[in-house]
Amino acid sequence: MASRAFPKLLDTLMRIRRTLNPSLEVEGILLTMYDERTTFRDRIATDLRSFFWNTSLSKWIPRNVRLAEAPSFGKPIIYYDIPEQGS
Repeated sequence: MASRAFPKLLDTLMRIRRTLNPSLEVEGILLTMYDERTTFRDRIATDLRSFFWNTSLSKWIPRNVRLAEAPSFGKPIIYYDIPEQGS
């Protein structure tokens, strides 16, 4: 999650609690577009862990260049980067 999206997420959670579901709880956090090569990811993960201290951050979805390229070619990922048979 980009650092600027974090306050928006918190605002959305608070609005839902206030208007629709006061007992709403976060079950877990799944980091997406996670790039192990950057130090910025550590800061975001640390921020999320400090706020959502009781949730698991042990899993993530890594950043994938092919997935990012697919829309610019006007194709869904399953057609842009077709996996080999048996993979």
